[in-house]
Amino acid sequence: RTGSDRIALLYLAFLVTVGAAWVSIVAMVHLERRCVDVEADTESRIVEREHRQRGHWLHDDVCSDLRSARLRIESGSVTEADVGGLLDDLEHQLRIRQLDEYIDAGSVRLAEVVQPYLRRAQQEGVAIAESPSLDSGGVTVGGDTARLVQRALGVLVPNAIHHGSSEIAIRLSVDDTAVRVEVEDHAGGFDLDAVPLGRGLDRLRDELGPGRLSRELTADGSIVRAEIPRGARAGVPARARPGPARSPGPSASSGTSGVPAASSPTHPAAQPAPPTFEETRTTP
Repeated sequence: RTGSDRIALLYLAFLVTVGAAWVSIVAMVHLERRCVDVEADTESRIVEREHRQRGHWLHDDVCSDLRSARLRIESGSVTEADVGGLLDDLEHQLRIRQLDEYIDAGSVRLAEVVQPYLRRAQQEGVAIAESPSLDSGGVTVGGDTARLVQRALGVLVPNAIHHGSSEIAIRLSVDDTAVRVEVEDHAGGFDLDAVPLGRGLDRLRDELGPGRLSRELTADGSIVRAEIPRGARAGVPARARPGPARSPGPSASSGTSGVPAASSPTHPAAQPAPPTFEETRTTP
């Protein structure tokens, strides 16, 4: 072949290479745009589903509770104090739902976990002797840890309220390994090892694992301490159920009052809701 033929072949090969590269670039751009569109569509569907779930919750829970309260008021079967109690119950449900949204987002400040239970205690006319410090309340924890802190408060605070404590103290201490929750009440003493199976304290003890839930008797009540490992998975017991002998959990350092308690109860005469977590208590 002559030199001109070789130049022509090289030129042709160059054109073919450039054409193939151009086709590849166009295909990649098209694929990228399609992936972006699919991702945007997926995100839109997720957001739409979440909005629908919230809408169903508002309809099924909140609206139904409001309708039930309205029917009871119209029937004349409730007093003014009972109406206040119904509204307090609904407010607490909304606060817990708000907390669930915070936790589901992946992380939450401990103060946001504690606040609904401080407010609930005040709605029931219970004085807050001590609340977590600003330092401990300002710590951000992961969703699973926050869920277990919520679980502990959801057992210990109602338990103290429903057994007649006129005052409670809620304390937190936090380090790199664990969050320690402490609730002190004036509702008489009880034997943690004698708690019936299936009750709130029993289930909480299983979820936390051996040695992570302890009780200390005081002059007129109890101090219950729960230790939640940071990074623990909510709803998964740390280990198998321990035997009858249980070692006490580590003491939680007391925080100075810092997490703001909610305003005084609007309806102090409201009747408390039926006990959610009933444990056997005896006066000291």
